[in-house]
Parts: sequence; C-alpha cells; structure tokens
Amino acid sequence: MILGIVAGTLSILATHLVLAALLAGVGLLIRRGFGLTGVTIRDLLVAFWVGVAAAVLLLLVWTFAWPVTAVPLVIVGLAGVAGLARSRRELGGLIAREQWSRAGWVLALLVLSSLWIANKARAPLSNTDSSLYHLQGLLWAQEYATVPGLANLFGGLAFNNASLLFAAMLDVGPWDGRAHHIANGLLTQVLLWHGLLGIARVVRSTGADRVQGFFEAMLVAPAANLAMEDRLTSYVTDVPMAAFVLVAAAQLHLLLLRPDDDPRESAWRGFTILTLLAAAVTFKVPAAPLAVACAVLVTAWLLLRVRPGPSLRKTAALWSFGAVGGLAAAWLARGALLSGYLLFPSSRFPLPVEWRAPEALARGEFAFAAHSSFATVERPAAVMGQMSFVEWLPGWWSISGSSDLHYLAVPAVILFVCAIAWVLLRGARRTALATLWVAVPAAIAAAVWFVVAPEPRYGAPFLWIMACVAATALFQAAAGARASTRAVAVALLLLGVSPLVVSPLHGPLDRRLGPVRRIVKQNLLLPGPAAWLHPTTERPVLSQYTTQSGLVLNVPDGGHCWDAPLPCTRNPAPNLRLRVAGDLGSGFVVDGPWAMEDWPAPQRKRFRNAWAEHERRHVDAARPWNRIFD
Repeated sequence: MILGIVAGTLSILATHLVLAALLAGVGLLIRRGFGLTGVTIRDLLVAFWVGVAAAVLLLLVWTFAWPVTAVPLVIVGLAGVAGLARSRRELGGLIAREQWSRAGWVLALLVLSSLWIANKARAPLSNTDSSLYHLQGLLWAQEYATVPGLANLFGGLAFNNASLLFAAMLDVGPWDGRAHHIANGLLTQVLLWHGLLGIARVVRSTGADRVQGFFEAMLVAPAANLAMEDRLTSYVTDVPMAAFVLVAAAQLHLLLLRPDDDPRESAWRGFTILTLLAAAVTFKVPAAPLAVACAVLVTAWLLLRVRPGPSLRKTAALWSFGAVGGLAAAWLARGALLSGYLLFPSSRFPLPVEWRAPEALARGEFAFAAHSSFATVERPAAVMGQMSFVEWLPGWWSISGSSDLHYLAVPAVILFVCAIAWVLLRGARRTALATLWVAVPAAIAAAVWFVVAPEPRYGAPFLWIMACVAATALFQAAAGARASTRAVAVALLLLGVSPLVVSPLHGPLDRRLGPVRRIVKQNLLLPGPAAWLHPTTERPVLSQYTTQSGLVLNVPDGGHCWDAPLPCTRNPAPNLRLRVAGDLGSGFVVDGPWAMEDWPAPQRKRFRNAWAEHERRHVDAARPWNRIFD
C-alpha cells in the first residue's frame, strides 16, 4: 500500500521535473535571441512558460498537416536539451549566485509542495467538461490532423482550446491514456514554485527583489487552489489560462518595478508578457481583453520609459510579432477549420466554406455558455431576455459566486482590506507607484468577464492580479523593510495554504466527516484500486445513430462520450455527413438547417424550449441580453 503511494507520487514528480527542465531549456534558447546569457532562478522559471508557449505554437502549426504523435514531443525535447546545453555554465553556478535559495526551509517548502501536487495528481479523471468533450478533443488531435467542421458533429469539439493539444503531446509512452495525471499538474507545480520562492525572497532579499518576491508570494493561494477538487487531474482549460495569466502579470509587475534594468532584460520581459498572454488566449478566450490591454501598456512602457536602441527595438519587435502573430494566426486558422467561424461559438466572422456550422448552432452554443456562466440555464425568463440585472445577480452569487471562496470572495476581501489600509496610511497615498498600472488591464478584463460570461473560475485570475497589486503596493509604500520579515512570510504562507483548509470545509465533501478528516481526505490521496495511479473507471454506454447519409455515430446514453470510439456526440443530427464518404479526417458537413437532436443536452429541455422561443421572437438588438448573445 505505502509502496504504491510512493511509487505513483514519485513517477509523476519525476515526469514533472524532466518536462519542466526540457521546456525551460526551450525558453532559455529563445532568451539568447535577446543577447541574454546570464540566468537567475526566476529566469529559469519564466523560461519554462515561454517553452510551453513555443510548444503550443509548434502544435498549432503541426496539426494542419499531421495528428499529434510522439514526434512533436521529441522535437521539443531535443530543443530543450540544446537550450540546457548552451546554458550549462550559467546553470552550474545558479545556486551559488543566489545563496538565499539555499536555506533549508526553502528546500523543504519546495519538496513538500512538489510531493503534494504529485500525490494529488494520482487521482482519476472525473471532471465533467473533460468527460464531455476534452477527452474527445484529445482523441481527434491524436488520430487526425485538424478536421474541418467538427462543430457540426459536436459544438464543444470546435471551442479550439490549444491546451488540449499540449496535453495530447504528453499523452504518449508510459503516460499513454494517462496524460491527465501530468498535464495540468505540471503547470500548477511550476506556478507554486514561483510563489514559494517569492516567500523566500521576502525573507532573504532586499529592495526591489524583495518587493517583487512579495507579489510572487501572493500567487501561492491561487496556485494551490488550482489543485483542489477535480481540476488537477483533468484537462480543464481554465487551469493553464490562469497559470499563464498570473505569471504574465508577475512579469509585468517586474517590468514596471525595475525601469532602469538592462534594456535587453526589459525587452525580454515585454516579449514574455505578450507571448504568455497570447498563449493564454489560445487556451481560453476570456484572457483576450487582458492580453490586448497589456499589449498597449507594455508597448507604451518600452517605447516611452525604457527606450531601447534601434537594434534592440528591431529584435524585440521581430520576436514579439513572430510569437504573438504566429500563435494568433495559427489559432484563428485552426478555429476556422473546426467550425467555419474565426471565434466560434461566436457567430461573428463567418467564413464562406462548405463545412461552416449553421449560425443557429453558433448562437445557441454561445447562449448556453453565457447562461451557464450567469447560472440562468434553468430560468426561462432569463433565457428569453426577460430578467433584469437585479433579478439574476442574487441567484448567480448563491450558485456560482460563493461556490469556491478563493475564486472571488478571498481576492475581493484582500482588495477591500488593502483599500482601507491605503486610506489610513496617509503617507502611502502620496506615493506614486508605477506598478499600480498592472491593475488596469486586470480591471478591464474583469469588467468584460462580468458582463459577458461571469463564470467564477474564468474571472478569478483577474481578481487575484488586482489583489496582488494592491497588497504589494501597500507593502512597498508602507515601508515594508521595517516590518518583520518572518511575520510577513508567515502571513503569506498562511494565505497560500488556506485553500487546503477552506476548500474541504466549505466544499461538497461529506459533512458527516469531521473537519480534520475532510481536510486530510481532500489533500492526501491514498491508494486506490490500482497500486500507483487511481484508474478512471467511468465508461459510457453507447448506442448507434445512423444519419441520412449512412454515417454511423456513437451516442452516449449519459450524454458524456469520455474516450468512446470516434465519432461520438450527444447531439446527433440526421442531416450530418462526411465531406468524403468513409473518411473521418475529411470533415463534417450539414445539409440544410440546424437539426441537432437533444441539444444542448437531453436534460436541458427547459433551456432548449426557452431559447427556441427567444430565437422566434428576434429580440430587439438594443436589449442587454441580446447584446450579450450577439
């Protein structure tokens, strides 16, 4: 029993360490393009995220011609080895140069957090969205190049989440069919390292490095919260989006905090911010407003404050436009192939292609996603546009807003407390801090999120960025150097581990268990039916549906395809056909109007009927609900 726990945990941790090193090597290779050879611990961690973004760009381009096999992973691995080899001298003296990281308690924190994540990552896949369409998205990516018109088979397959391609790349070798044990866990693992090393800097560093350490230390709480419930061992796309957004915000804070650094360092930071946010958008569209606002801020700061020379400006522009433009172009083109729209499920920007999904499907999928976010799926009045803001807000908060306190409530409380403290510290109010600008793009993104689709897990990173900015500004302006470093570090650590306590006590675990048992049960994964890893035992019960063209579809009785054989959908359409008979890779076409059955799900008849009535009435475009859906 104990050996099984140890073996499973260490196998996941070893995989995380190898992948983290290789992806960091890719990032270090790109970093050299800016003329930078020196490496700090922070540089190494940031290089990891750049390496992941580079892998995503490779995968997006790759899938236009080939399915995702082991070959992209080999390419990334070779590039990572080359990057590590090129930087071997700098890496060899890394710990010696940053002696603050050699403290025993720092190593203990890193080891404990890494083992905790690896242990929790042994859990089975149980997430609803992953069983609904994430697993199917992986199967399509592994079996075929990008398939035109997948939206016509099932809408969720065309949401174009690039993080599923990254997971598909890892789903090889010993992890074939088990990538959910390592994909999101890897990103959460490295994000936690950022935060824990930030706590160490608060204690053992000085000046601007200590202030930046405080900001990064604040990331421990949202990072730890990503590991709660079923998100860690799933393919949910809000985990990679949140991780990339938070790291990009930390880099933006560092850029504004150190305006007098080497211009090459500033240019590199600007590049990383833009690249990470572009990758975040390919994972989840809610990151787009933040990405656009940050792009304006970063560009203005580099040109007006840093003022790099002509050669460096050219280098930064080429790298930034290449990375951001490449990610955007490849992602949009892939979306166009999957659905016939650039930004499906939005019905805007339709393309004149044979495989374009019916506009009614696009509008319906967008409406269902929006109402799911507003917690109004089962409220026909809201679906038909007859419910005001005051009427839906209480229901949204009771169902969604308070479901996980670390999504909205905790960062909101931090913001409130910091605002009160700012008012009381009159001297702090007169302190001009450029780093406060980091909160502006986050506020814009939060406002758009709340108006369009306020699903708490999508907006949480934006609120946490504002909370991090507020707390760090207060720490800096209130002469944090005079405060007890140990007291501050302990407070940050307590905040960071709070999800480990709050989530089990506030969450849906069996209330008959005592509080201690609930905390232990959610944070430590004991052996399951398998010795090393807990298997995913759910299997769909399938029936077959034959379309008018003779295409045979697998339809799950429970509505979730899991890893059922392709093609699988819970919304079969009688007029669906293949573009080329007998060739699934050729794509799917609908002959005639939208005719999907049981859309959006068999148990959602009230929504289906209300939405049909909404469409029949053609609500005036000036009405707020219609503006959201359009």
